[in-house]
Amino acid sequence: MSTLRLLKDHAKYGKKGTVATVPFVEANALVSAGHAERPGQGAGHAHPAPAPAPAVPTVPKADHDAALKKIADLEAEVADLKELLAAADPKKPPAK
Repeated sequence: MSTLRLLKDHAKYGKKGTVATVPFVEANALVSAGHAERPGQGAGHAHPAPAPAPAVPTVPKADHDAALKKIADLEAEVADLKELLAAADPKKPPAK
């Protein structure tokens, strides 16, 4: 069974605007013929289409490679500074 809103008078299901429960096969025929609509799917009731997703910015490969090199250089510098710190104060182990 399907619930429909009649768009035209119907001898079996009532007058225009009536909400009726109709057997599924007959409901499909009424909707296809334009004599009824399923509640929430009529004109003006449809959900708007979702907005397209924004484009993801891309990073040029050269910039990406330069950033990775910079990260590696900074990690090496941090390791060197930890060694210097450990050598200056041998009582404390370097922080990890």
